[in-house]
Amino acid sequence: MGLIDKGKMPKPLSWLLNFGRARSLWVYQWGLACCAIEMGAAFGSPRYDVMRLGVIPFPASPRQADLVVISGTVTDKMSPVILRLYEQMPEPKYVISMGSCANCGGPYWDSYSVTKGVDQVIPVDVYVPGCPPREQLLNALSQNLGDILVESHLRPHEDVCLRVRIDAWQDAAMISKNSGFEYFGFLSAIDWHIAPEGRYEDTEFDAGLTEEDEEPVEIDSSTGYGGGDTRFQLLMQLYSLRDQVGVILKSDVGDDMTVDTIRDVFPGADWHERETHEMFGISFRGHPTLHPLYLPTEFEGHPLRKDFPLLARQVKPWPGVVDIEEIPEHLEAQLEAEVMAAFEVNGGGA
Repeated sequence: MGLIDKGKMPKPLSWLLNFGRARSLWVYQWGLACCAIEMGAAFGSPRYDVMRLGVIPFPASPRQADLVVISGTVTDKMSPVILRLYEQMPEPKYVISMGSCANCGGPYWDSYSVTKGVDQVIPVDVYVPGCPPREQLLNALSQNLGDILVESHLRPHEDVCLRVRIDAWQDAAMISKNSGFEYFGFLSAIDWHIAPEGRYEDTEFDAGLTEEDEEPVEIDSSTGYGGGDTRFQLLMQLYSLRDQVGVILKSDVGDDMTVDTIRDVFPGADWHERETHEMFGISFRGHPTLHPLYLPTEFEGHPLRKDFPLLARQVKPWPGVVDIEEIPEHLEAQLEAEVMAAFEVNGGGA
């Protein structure tokens, strides 16, 4: 290759060698953080199959590589190592910065330990943006949901949060799936009731308390991204494998504590709905097997509700303070004398 650089090869042959050299890159295995997993999946998956194009992925030494992909967060501690390995690569060599973390520090740019872009350490030839355009995604999904959508929230580097009508919960799941969010992450609920702090730490406090004596339920005024109007909300996280971005659907649960099941849309939601029913008391209309997963069948109540009585605290004050029996006076004097005698034998602590 040195003859090509010096211009001492016939032009047709140098063109051929340069053509092969440009399209048969040896990519150094150099992953720094989570983007390296995506890079490895892209290089190793049959969908892309870069080896058929002449790209030889992941040699074990920088001396055998002419391309390095910086994938992941670059830290100040790692920067000298990156520079040294880059200098060990032979010329000509190229650098691709993959993802917003490598480009500029990403969501961690203001951290004391994160380098504000790998180009502060080594020269970069190609920048690959890391974060999908969520604004376009939000607009498209909002149009598909139509009047089902109640409120939305968009925050950089995080999933899109959409609040939908509870009577269209199943329809919202189907529309999101048809919009490309075909991967079901999880389904759960949240109780925005303000927990009665310390209520059950006094074993005598709850004695004789009746339903008429119950204090009115106080709802937290801050109900998360997308807002909320009721005490209980359902949450469902979906993910687009194509766009590499997620969406969180949330909905206010009414007083009847009932919502349509989505197990026909996402079969994986079967187990999650059973857990939510058991822990929060939300029923899923159309679900055939809302049987307990964790608790015995005779268990009363729903443990993840904020007002669920922690019965163990009525027996033993929280956090783990046991009842201490007072020592009789004659034993206390004897114990003190023994301690002082041991203290003097040991030289007074010297």
